[in-house]
Amino acid sequence: MQSLRENILKILRILEREKYLDTFMLAEKISLTRGEVEKLIGFMLSHGYVKIITADSTCNRCLLKNVCPVSKGRDIITVYTITGKGRALLGSR
Repeated sequence: MQSLRENILKILRILEREKYLDTFMLAEKISLTRGEVEKLIGFMLSHGYVKIITADSTCNRCLLKNVCPVSKGRDIITVYTITGKGRALLGSR
C-alpha cells in the first residue's frame, strides 16, 4: 500500500507529463478507484498543488482540444492540471 505522499507525487508527475487529466484517467493510470483519486485531488486542490480547468464538450471550440484525453460524450468536462506549487513539490523530493 502506497503512502499519501507517494500517491500525491505520482499524480503530480502524471499531470506534469500529460498536462490535463480527469479523475477517470488518473484513476486508470495509478490503479486507484475514482473515489480515492477524487479525495487525493481534493487534498491537492486545497493545498494549491493542482487546479481545475472546466470546459464544455464543444470540442472544436475548446482550447484543450489538442491535448484532451477525456471522452467527448459528457456535457461538462472537469480536468486538472499541475500548478507552480505542485511543480515545486516535485522539485523538492
